[in-house]
Amino acid sequence: SRIAPKKNLKAAIEILKNVKANINFTIYGPIHEQKYWDECKIELEKLPSNVKWQHKGNVESEEAVDKLKLHHVFLFPTLGENYGHVIQEALSAGCPCILSDQTPWQDLEENSVGYVYSLDKLSRFSEAIEKYALCNQSEWDILIGYTQQYAIDNSNAKVENTGYRMMFNSL
Repeated sequence: SRIAPKKNLKAAIEILKNVKANINFTIYGPIHEQKYWDECKIELEKLPSNVKWQHKGNVESEEAVDKLKLHHVFLFPTLGENYGHVIQEALSAGCPCILSDQTPWQDLEENSVGYVYSLDKLSRFSEAIEKYALCNQSEWDILIGYTQQYAIDNSNAKVENTGYRMMFNSL
């Protein structure tokens, strides 16, 4: 996502300040608002030594899923999304998502593919990261499978619930 206040990178940084596990935090996205990025960089420098971070800049949309496959979890405490294409991309890559409740993606936990929390409960986000940090490889393999299947099922449901299928079937 672009680096802008709405995407709430500052909250992600605050969340990571309370994580005790060793974390590699990779930030992808173009700098949309330089002042906000400068503020974020100040906060990033305050992260504890167990959290290493890097900004890798913009990713072309056709490369997004492949880039996300290199990571374990997608943290996105956004202030609001109508859909959140980057969430679908993360799920397609097999990344469980830890999201704010300001997206339409509300059923992650019941499908074992992530968590959704209110922004006034940042400690819950940190707890979810800690939980994922404790997973072993076989647990990750299972999580990846659930997450990718959820992404497929979600995409199929979106197509089924439109008039496109009926329109194409009538041709």
